[in-house]
Amino acid sequence: MNAAFITFFITLDKSPIFIKLKERYNHLYLSLLERFKANMLFSLLLNIIIFLILAFKESENIYINSIATLIFIYIFIQVIIGFVYLLDISSTLLTKKQDKEKVFD
Repeated sequence: MNAAFITFFITLDKSPIFIKLKERYNHLYLSLLERFKANMLFSLLLNIIIFLILAFKESENIYINSIATLIFIYIFIQVIIGFVYLLDISSTLLTKKQDKEKVFD
């Protein structure tokens, strides 16, 4: 999941619309970049949690299981919402039917 999204972001970063975004609205570009970094961190945490779940046997303690499940669900939802958000913004910028020059003016 991480590798596919890194490839997607690198491809977008070199597209003409994102180059103009970086030049004209650097704060928006930096905001997208920060959100992308946060999503990558959450995705990495999700992978680590999945590895830990698979590496260790289930605990007999119901409280530990409940807390671990809540943390897993929270991080999973963060990753899904973040990736959908980035895809929505990226696809909106790239598929505007308007003239690409007028998008930023």
